[in-house]
Amino acid sequence: MKAIFFMFMMKKKRRISSTVLYTWLCLLPLQLHSRTDTAGGEFFTDLEKILRSDYLLCTGDSTERSLDELIRWRQTIDSATSGDDYPVIVRKFTEETGISAANARPCEIVRWMQRFEQQIRETYRFLSDERDSAIQRHDDSLFLLHELESVIRSAWDLVAIPFGLSLRSVRILMRRSNLAPVTASGATLMCDSLPVGIFAFNAAFHFSKDDRYWCYELESSSCNLDSLDTWARPMMDYLAAEIEKRTSQPPDHIYRIGRFDIVPGRLSICKLWNFPSATAYVGLARANNRFYAKVIVQQ
Repeated sequence: MKAIFFMFMMKKKRRISSTVLYTWLCLLPLQLHSRTDTAGGEFFTDLEKILRSDYLLCTGDSTERSLDELIRWRQTIDSATSGDDYPVIVRKFTEETGISAANARPCEIVRWMQRFEQQIRETYRFLSDERDSAIQRHDDSLFLLHELESVIRSAWDLVAIPFGLSLRSVRILMRRSNLAPVTASGATLMCDSLPVGIFAFNAAFHFSKDDRYWCYELESSSCNLDSLDTWARPMMDYLAAEIEKRTSQPPDHIYRIGRFDIVPGRLSICKLWNFPSATAYVGLARANNRFYAKVIVQQ
């Protein structure tokens, strides 16, 4: 049987198709369990070995695959090589690689074409994303320019973001400032490690119901009670000095804060400014028995 089959394939001068393999190999379990046809069992075993060898040489995958998986893989190769465009693929393979099709396995040509098409798709996707990004940046610039015409900048603005902007505009300005990742929580944008002078603080940008930026908060990292005077109070003084330096205006009110004045859930105000269109508060806060400096500026 084996000799007849191979003579048939040589006479036809063609490769073993997946249909032929499937037909013969589907009978493999029956043949392997037959004790009366040893030659037939060896024949089907040889076919499977050929298929596994082709799979290994073509893919480099030495994983033990089931016979069904191997046949499906072979069918994809045969489907590609039997298409009307396969001669064009072969010619392009030779032109691009300099390798004669006679010296390459069909599966190698198919795999090369798949990689080639994948590169084309990735290039197209990249160019498409770049185009969309450019359009988005242009739209953002026009939108931001229009909004900036209707707001007033002030010395107490945080990272040059004026009050009155929409959530979209604030996001655009923060992105352009290369700030740390921003997260949204309801009507608030939160930013970790926002630089203010030589230190970084946790920041929160609050928006009104009509989507307008009206308040920001800055918080220092927290400390235990034993570091209240060596960390939290110096951070509070630093934030107050930053506001005074930027606005050239001393605080309108100064308060003394004792240890027991700092209670959870409320800012204990140390200094307060009343600007023409905003109010600023600097003080100490407490949460979970940890203390930190905080500033609140409201339009």
